[in-house]
Formats: sequence, C-alpha cells, structure tokens
Amino acid sequence: MIHNTEEFGERIHRAVQRTLPNWAGIDGAIEYGGRAALGAAFTKTREDAMEKEWQFAWRSMQTASTMNAVVIRIGSLENFAEVRDRDHYTA
Repeated sequence: MIHNTEEFGERIHRAVQRTLPNWAGIDGAIEYGGRAALGAAFTKTREDAMEKEWQFAWRSMQTASTMNAVVIRIGSLENFAEVRDRDHYTA
C-alpha cells in the first residue's frame, strides 16, 4: 500500500525519464464501469473497483521507436509504503 502517492508518482516519472528520455508519461486513476477520459488503458470493469488502482502510461515522442522492456529503479519505498496481505485490506 502506497501512503505517499505523490512521492511514489514523482519517483516513477523521474526514473522513466532517465531511462526513456524521448517518451511522454501520464498517470491517473482507473475508472471503473465506464470509459475513462484518459482512454482504454485507464478503464476497467465495475467488478475491479475494489482495487482502487492508479495507472502509469508512456508513449514515444518519436515515430520509429522500439518496444523493448526496460527496468527502472526508484529506490527504497519503506518510508512511504508497506506490503499488506489481503486479509488486512481495508477499503
């Protein structure tokens, strides 16, 4: 569970910018049960609504780019995140 979503998002965007400097990123809340303003990548069914997801997406700013997997490093999350099992999830 991410407690400081601003810090998490900033780290993700900075790490991707270092790895993919010619790509543009966007992030936003998933919309459940209807088409999201940000498009299909940000849309899921009502049945998934308990997830309360936030999505990150990037696209190349160049027409001829390759689609290879990349690894990003954002550092330790221990100051603002924790792992919880599903039995302790609170909505």
